[in-house]
Amino acid sequence: MSSPILPVAIIGAGPVGLAAAAHLATREIPFVVYESGEGAGHAVRQWGHVKLFSPWRFNVDSAALSLLEGAGWTAPDDARYPTGNDLADHYLDPLAAHPSISPHIRFNHRVIAVARERADLMRNAGRTRQPFTLRIATPDGLADHRASTIIDASGTWTMPNPIGANGLLAIGQEELGHHISNGIPDVASRDRDRFAGKGVLVIGSGHSAFNILQDLAALREDDPETTIEWAIRRPTSRHIFGGGVDDARPERGALGQRIADLVRQGVIRLHSNTRITRLAVDSDGVIAHSGNDALPAVDEIIVATGFRPD
Repeated sequence: MSSPILPVAIIGAGPVGLAAAAHLATREIPFVVYESGEGAGHAVRQWGHVKLFSPWRFNVDSAALSLLEGAGWTAPDDARYPTGNDLADHYLDPLAAHPSISPHIRFNHRVIAVARERADLMRNAGRTRQPFTLRIATPDGLADHRASTIIDASGTWTMPNPIGANGLLAIGQEELGHHISNGIPDVASRDRDRFAGKGVLVIGSGHSAFNILQDLAALREDDPETTIEWAIRRPTSRHIFGGGVDDARPERGALGQRIADLVRQGVIRLHSNTRITRLAVDSDGVIAHSGNDALPAVDEIIVATGFRPD
């Protein structure tokens, strides 16, 4: 009696996970998608208000396109730049609902561990020939599922890097967590009340920080009491703003130029060469310390320092 064919396990129903599912479906290879959220693109929707730097034509997988067009899907305008919510609403949701994929997705299933069968820290012989076991938190409790192969498309959204300069939590970061936001909060809408009229410190020098700074500057136009501090580890802002009109991604270049202009105008106060080691609070607010220096007191801190695997 032959052994049953085990499915490929895909962890995550975001753009990468669902693209992998589309390729497996077109090749008639068994698969199961495990998604910790309630629907497709759960992490994408956390930054759904943010516009991508690449237009639609660069965000739709070829196998996914073939499946969707076969089901009568109308593709968005190739030249338009979607937001995260656009991507989820008009691409990921229809792809997850496709009859070749939908029966094989398990929402609210969080993979918490992966191991090889019949192998452990003390026994490793023949390890690579053994199937995988996934320990999964399901709505009905813990369960173990078997798979022939693992595709980890879970991303790192739930594991933000800490503020601390040495890769550790800054002293005081946990205690002052109620003043700290991670990722890209929706400053203009959902999270507006948290930041309007407040002193805000943004930490990080990437494009997530740029998007936050842009939204805070727009908020400041409506509420001039809003102040914006920006801390980066780099010793200078030189080269930080991208390629401008020569940038390979025009939207990315334009965003960098907008932030550079806001810094020059004094709307954003830039603090370079900042390596935060400690957070403290006094009557003026939360103060971030970098060595012997202290940044201005603020009400809220937004951490945009990237993410790491778990």
